[in-house]
Amino acid sequence: MTDPNRPVGLICRKGLGQAFLELGLIDYFWEVDKGNRNSYQIVIEALKKYEINYWLSPHTSFRTALFTWQIKAQKKISFKKFWNFIFFHHSLRFQKEWPEAIRLLHLLKNQNHQLSQHLDSLSHPEEYIQKNKQSQLKPAPKWADPNQFLDQSLIQKKLEEYKIADRFPFQNAVVLFPGSVWATKMWKKEKFVQLGIEIVEKRHQVLIMGGASEAELGQSIAHQIPGAFNLCGKSNVLESLLILSKQKLVIGNDSSSSHMASLMGISVVSAFGPTVLRFGYRPWGRSTKIFEVSDLDCRPCGAHGPRVCPRIHHNCMNQLDITYQDLGI
Repeated sequence: MTDPNRPVGLICRKGLGQAFLELGLIDYFWEVDKGNRNSYQIVIEALKKYEINYWLSPHTSFRTALFTWQIKAQKKISFKKFWNFIFFHHSLRFQKEWPEAIRLLHLLKNQNHQLSQHLDSLSHPEEYIQKNKQSQLKPAPKWADPNQFLDQSLIQKKLEEYKIADRFPFQNAVVLFPGSVWATKMWKKEKFVQLGIEIVEKRHQVLIMGGASEAELGQSIAHQIPGAFNLCGKSNVLESLLILSKQKLVIGNDSSSSHMASLMGISVVSAFGPTVLRFGYRPWGRSTKIFEVSDLDCRPCGAHGPRVCPRIHHNCMNQLDITYQDLGI
């Protein structure tokens, strides 16, 4: 929960803010529609009503810097670029070898003494993006586990308020998230189906989740897995988080689904294709397994994954196999 004496505001993409607010993680939010210049100007005008002590900007684009230039704040903090001293009072080195969660927490380091001590105690942050022989990542330290910042009584209240148990009567299920904004980051549909069938044979319930644009994909997969339910497009961001809070495992791609599961304290199995762990964008939770084809010289092929495989073969996903035994359930 936030400190009433130090309210927290969030600027985010359209459709995300309400979930953060209702989960008690922020006090205010303003949403922008990417590509819509007018939506950014609306937020700038709205922020003129507030006295801002700290402005934290994890984005280092010139566009974001120009946005920041128009905001009044006592202290503006971001990651260092050779040119952005014009826009920020303080900037930190972007540590490429660190997990993203630790990089972001460093933006807050000088504002919280206890956090500063915790961060200083991490002698080797890069260990958090290294797998063991079972493909398991080191759990996020307890003080940095995102789930600990959630008020569980508030979660229960929201579950009742939105009648989640009545509308989505599933518990302890295995959830498949087959979609992604980036096509090359998607594990093959037939492999989700094969794994889903294995999971059902071991007497686990299977749910398929994702956005409205993935409804057809979800239905196709659910149709081939006995007893599976397709929930793609049937819940908003907050409802999806509440549904996940009652499940046992999420299996997905290197996408938002894995991070949503980590926030809710759920175990994650993630398929990495064109992207790699050294970028730092691992699911930041207690129990995370990452599966990838490690010996391809074409990986990584981009920061996010291109629209199509540059070499056509898409071996990073075509050659990737995950079995029931790999899941650890």
